[in-house]
Amino acid sequence: MGYKYENAVDEHGVATHEFTIWNNLRQRVGKGLYIDVSISEDFMDFEFWLKWSKEQIGFMSRDVNNNLFQMDKDILSYGRGLEYSKDVCVFVPPCLNTLCKRHKGDLPRGVYFNPMKKNPYRVKGTFNSISFSGGYYSSIEGASEKYREIREQHIDTLMNIYEKDVDPRVWDAIRDDIWYT
Repeated sequence: MGYKYENAVDEHGVATHEFTIWNNLRQRVGKGLYIDVSISEDFMDFEFWLKWSKEQIGFMSRDVNNNLFQMDKDILSYGRGLEYSKDVCVFVPPCLNTLCKRHKGDLPRGVYFNPMKKNPYRVKGTFNSISFSGGYYSSIEGASEKYREIREQHIDTLMNIYEKDVDPRVWDAIRDDIWYT
């Protein structure tokens, strides 16, 4: 079977990692959680996307667990990425991508309500598959502030590990936690 794109398969006829990333992107758009998401016209062309990707910080990089970095459209668009395009896409380690998922719920991210406690607002979460608890607070504001403090410490740790491997715009965006709360 022939491929339209020159760089889609390796010398053994197996799809390249690059082609698989691009093809998976195309397959998920318009379905399920991506029903309202589109792909820019230039990203529909594999060769254009590949050339652009190769120029990006983090493309085909691996994290400390040897996982490939993931292409993300949400971080630079503050969680509202409705189009995969060269203006908003970046490559990040999976732990950063997970850290930047949109929060759903009435309480701020990392804050949970337990009416059985004297201080009913609990701080808890998971970073890098490690659960943490930040204690109980009497107010939503106090609990939210504690979560932000823990989150900032986690970002600092990740920045120490990945600073040179991630587009600098990402660090600015994740510190601006308006849409992460």
